[in-house]
Amino acid sequence: MRNNEIYIQTELANKCNVPESTIRNRCHDFNKYFSPIKQNNNVLYTKYDYYKMVFIQGLRKTSPSLSTLEISKKLDEFCEDLETLELINKIINKHK
Repeated sequence: MRNNEIYIQTELANKCNVPESTIRNRCHDFNKYFSPIKQNNNVLYTKYDYYKMVFIQGLRKTSPSLSTLEISKKLDEFCEDLETLELINKIINKHK
């Protein structure tokens, strides 16, 4: 892991306990939710990308399994929650 919880693809796959191909597939299937950065021949992901990957993994393991469309709807809500938490964190840090 690098500064500020940035992960290369291999690290993210290991942290999520999935193959790298799963990371690539999820980024493809849910591309509007991920913004990996390419740097020095590496693809970098943030801690928020990690949270989203874990969230998707949990939804994929439900019984019955949710469709990609259903997961996208839940990801919309989850991403809104992450944005709210990030704003709250910025406000708290600003007043320290």
